[in-house]
Amino acid sequence: MKNNTLTVSDEVKRRALPWALASGAFNAVFALWVFSGSVFVLFMRELGLPASEIGGLLSLFPFCGLLALFFAPAAARMGRKRVYLIFYGVRKLVIAMLLLLPWIITVRGMTAAKVFLVTIIVVFAVLRALAETASYPWLQEYVPNSVRGKFNAWISVIGLLASGVALWVASVVIDHGTGVGRYLILIGAGAFLGIIGVLLMAFVPGGAPINEPKEGPGYGAKMIVALLDRNFVYYLLAFAGGVVGLALLTSFLPLFICDHLGMKAKMVMRLVANPLATVKKNKKFKQLSS
Repeated sequence: MKNNTLTVSDEVKRRALPWALASGAFNAVFALWVFSGSVFVLFMRELGLPASEIGGLLSLFPFCGLLALFFAPAAARMGRKRVYLIFYGVRKLVIAMLLLLPWIITVRGMTAAKVFLVTIIVVFAVLRALAETASYPWLQEYVPNSVRGKFNAWISVIGLLASGVALWVASVVIDHGTGVGRYLILIGAGAFLGIIGVLLMAFVPGGAPINEPKEGPGYGAKMIVALLDRNFVYYLLAFAGGVVGLALLTSFLPLFICDHLGMKAKMVMRLVANPLATVKKNKKFKQLSS
């Protein structure tokens, strides 16, 4: 009976995976149009922020990730699915408030607009960090091990296709628009699509509240045990190196190409997109071959 229950549970999870794949496509577009791609970097450049301030704002995203070390137990108790839906949903509404920038610039001036921008990014980065604290453990729960490789391959393929379409649309919008408004169109549309992506995850099972037993090692002791795993530490170092390289590519390469080579924003995005697509494509084939 125990095996039958597990089989039914895995079957339910498999049937829900298309919702997760669709959500991944919407979130890929949201990320590229709103905060993680060259669109957001060029948007801040359009506002007149120097490269040093742009780098400082972008650094908030990884630094806020340190909140996961303290929030993970609370996320498990609250329910990882609930945490994901609430914080990922609210962050879309927060970033959509950037649509108020033209009004703030007109009424309060550019200095007030920059303060407003920094505040929005700080709140957004914190919400993102808290949501991702719940996202990764929940992912391990709702994807059965028997299809984990296939799911990763499909999410890579779908993310690549969605990213390609998003970058093409973004290049057209930026090429035909002027000023800050063209970027706000993408941010507003991206926030709307991001909300749809979050709502789709409501159909994915798992993520229920977990009460940690009082007996046994505590949360800090478990972290120490994990850090004593040499292979895990090597993985963290390799992953960190990849993140740094990708951050340099997506953050400062657009500024360099635009400021020193004189290329238009449309061409900048297409140039940055090509190596990113190659990375994703190679990852996809590695997963499929395994």
